Amino acid sequence: MLGSAEQLAQVFHGVADDGPARGNRTISIHPAGGLQVRVLPDRGLDIGAAWFAGSPVAWLSPVGETAWSGDNWLAGWAGGLLTTCGLRNVGTPSEGHPMHGSATGLHASGVQVTRSLEQDGSIAVTVAGTMIDASAFGPVLRLDRTITVHTGRSDIGIVDDTSNLGQRTEQTPILYHVNFGYPFLGPSSFVDGRIMWSEPRDPDSARVGQGWAMMGPPLLDDEDVVVEHGVAEGSDGWRTLRVASPESGQQASVAWDAATLPRVHTWRRATRGSYAMAVEPANCSVLGREHDRTAGTAPWLEPGQRRRTQLRIEFSTL
Repeated sequence: MLGSAEQLAQVFHGVADDGPARGNRTISIHPAGGLQVRVLPDRGLDIGAAWFAGSPVAWLSPVGETAWSGDNWLAGWAGGLLTTCGLRNVGTPSEGHPMHGSATGLHASGVQVTRSLEQDGSIAVTVAGTMIDASAFGPVLRLDRTITVHTGRSDIGIVDDTSNLGQRTEQTPILYHVNFGYPFLGPSSFVDGRIMWSEPRDPDSARVGQGWAMMGPPLLDDEDVVVEHGVAEGSDGWRTLRVASPESGQQASVAWDAATLPRVHTWRRATRGSYAMAVEPANCSVLGREHDRTAGTAPWLEPGQRRRTQLRIEFSTL
């Protein structure tokens, strides 16, 4: 009955022709009965807007879709379902590297989109591409990313291979900023999981106590709450946190391979106009590369070494 896989899994390639994102490539994927996503090849193959059951689920910042702005990370952050932080710094600016590094500003090359029939009868749509983070006479890091969505399934998988192609051992932090926003989020939205301990990033975050887990009503004042968590592994070696939202009747689970992403942070910003919650699997802190090196917790890659990091985001109804 099916004349073409495109009938069930449409993919639209485009180039923004107006505004601050002008000239940037886009790939919009519309799998029947699946999660619809907007992939951004000129923003590190990150994921912008996303829709579950026809409703937006990702947080989008007032900046809007835009080209990379260099050192001013916040001025160029459009939000989106997934923002990659790294590959040389995460969190606080450190040792000449900007806040959260420049991974989201890398341009993907060799971008390919494929469709394949899975054993469960679904059609998998895969986007793959390569980013190079290098200088002429310095470090050379390569990130090969694969993103997969399916028809009939409301999940998305991200697999990254980071390789050190240079001649020296390199410090290689990475953090996945998975961002949820209105109308998926509401005041009664909350985060839960097999959490064993929680550690606030700073005194302001500590002041809310266990309130970090609840969105609460929109606030007039700026309030960023960042907390690191210890989460128990499942039998498969993966860890999971859930964001549930009674207002929308929806929930999302963020799962990651703990073998190479041993840490996770959450970010809550209930400020009116920037109402967001993020789950952030990582291999590092959010205090910058110098802090991690001093603490003896910095992640490294030897020359020629490759590291695979994986996560999965899945939506469902409550």
